[in-house]
Amino acid sequence: MELISQSIEFGTKYILGKFSQHIIDRWSKRRAENFFNKFIEILATENDNNCFSMELQKMLDSIINDELKSQVLFESYRKVCLSASCNLGPRLIAVITARLIIESRVATPEEERICMAAEVLSDSELNQFAKYIQTNKFHNNEIELHRESCDSNLISDISIGSINLGGLIGNWSLKLSNVGLLVQDILITQEPYSADLEYVDEDGVTTRYIWKLRFENEAFELSHLISQLSIKTEVDNEKFKLNKT
Repeated sequence: MELISQSIEFGTKYILGKFSQHIIDRWSKRRAENFFNKFIEILATENDNNCFSMELQKMLDSIINDELKSQVLFESYRKVCLSASCNLGPRLIAVITARLIIESRVATPEEERICMAAEVLSDSELNQFAKYIQTNKFHNNEIELHRESCDSNLISDISIGSINLGGLIGNWSLKLSNVGLLVQDILITQEPYSADLEYVDEDGVTTRYIWKLRFENEAFELSHLISQLSIKTEVDNEKFKLNKT
């Protein structure tokens, strides 16, 4: 037991000594690089692609010295540092941040929820969400998940609780629900019918239950931004391959 305790103590001290430099710094830097690369790219192309180093430096200095813009930049960077995503999340936040700084304003509630989603979803979850939006048909921002019906003249048991969205379509839906980008709803309709001497002995009511997901408008904007960033990444990767050859 003493040998095991010594091993645990040694291992704990060793990993703590390496953790900051080799893990925290590495992954924090990668998130920061993805955020600032996209942020600077948008600023640099804002002036018809004529934003050279000196002009860019002046632009960045004005952001740093501006009370509102520097606060917006700091709040965005804080989200990036703790984002579950290493690639897409920081770049999504960068797109919104650049928009706010260019327009000299704070985020709307809708933009804030987009950033919240970019912060809590991993890269794979962001891609899964975008694929779900792109491959399904919506009516008034809604999509049907499941339906059941029962007859008042028949004995039946129907559970009308919430559907396990994580198990049905993925954990991304649970996180989007938490930040307010989607809502699960149950539509209940009742249709009375009259007795029929041939088929139905008594009057009754048919009750239908339809489980739906309703996505907010900003969820579709988030999906669009993910698609744009993914296409840009593919183009950049192809250019990189061509340059190597």
